[in-house]
Amino acid sequence: MSVVFNPPPSWRTYLPSNFVPESDWNPPPTWAPLPSDWALWVDSDSGLPVDTPREYEANTALNIPKPLSAVSSTPAEGNHTTNKQDAPGDPFSAGKDIATMPAVQHEASKNSRSRGKIFYLLISLASLAVAATIIYFAFGNQEANPTNNNGPSSAVGTDTQNTSDTSLGSSNALSIANDYLSSMALSSRGLQELLESSGYSSEEAQYAIAHVSADWNEHAIRYANQALENMPLSRRGLGDVLESSGFTEQQANHALKNITADWNKHAIKYANQALENMPLSRRGLGDVLESSGFTEQQANHALKNITADWNEHARRAAKEALEQSAFSKQQLIDYLEMSGFSRKQAEEGVQATGL
Repeated sequence: MSVVFNPPPSWRTYLPSNFVPESDWNPPPTWAPLPSDWALWVDSDSGLPVDTPREYEANTALNIPKPLSAVSSTPAEGNHTTNKQDAPGDPFSAGKDIATMPAVQHEASKNSRSRGKIFYLLISLASLAVAATIIYFAFGNQEANPTNNNGPSSAVGTDTQNTSDTSLGSSNALSIANDYLSSMALSSRGLQELLESSGYSSEEAQYAIAHVSADWNEHAIRYANQALENMPLSRRGLGDVLESSGFTEQQANHALKNITADWNKHAIKYANQALENMPLSRRGLGDVLESSGFTEQQANHALKNITADWNEHARRAAKEALEQSAFSKQQLIDYLEMSGFSRKQAEEGVQATGL
């Protein structure tokens, strides 16, 4: 058995692929805490939780007892019981890569104002893509606990002479689909992908979709509420997340009309997270908020209710700009001003670089 490190999705954003921590490694305090039922160490073959390797036992950050709720038996032939936490291809599993923020390409020219605007737009759009992925992982922590179907379900008789066209696989797929729907919010497309990733054929999954009793509008509402609990989103951003997760435009609109959300509060949370992840001017932060779907009023509300050291952000922006491209002192000042910093903030930022 080979034991591998299995960081949660929120950590994977900052870690290289196939990351192996040192025995004294600790996640930075600004990272999201480890979910209570997350298996930090798993068997590379089965994906099942395992005990912490001996060399990490002295590290309290990595010596996490394996969660009993995440353990399930390895599926046998004809048994489609799936470990929901690590099912191959499961849209909620930890196996998917998470999009990362695009690198900022800094150049000095007369068009730097336009480039700065495009930079913030790209950052916000990438954040939305990351958000959609984080939702999949966040919902994957719910335990579906599908029932074992070692034989035909009650819908199919054991008589080999049964003339029904319903196959054993289709019947089992329908049973598992109902289990999934009882424990998590899913679109019909999301359910089909989940069934296929669990080993059912496309035809069996389609049969299950056609025969489940599901109110997709209700699932869209549940999905939306869970998304809002896990991350800050604008109303438009939430609609994009719903549609990217397989809900139709009509289902997404139904959810948006039937949820209660304080968009001003979400704008503040979004702003604070943006400031933690990148250097921004006050104007640049406003651009990020509006390009992420918040209204001008919501963006202004956030700007009035956050605390930020804009001089420090100017220093960070200046340092990152020099890491990407060569600037003269005046070019760097101009670049920072075009990015929304005041003249005084830009000069302080450049001075801190020693340029």
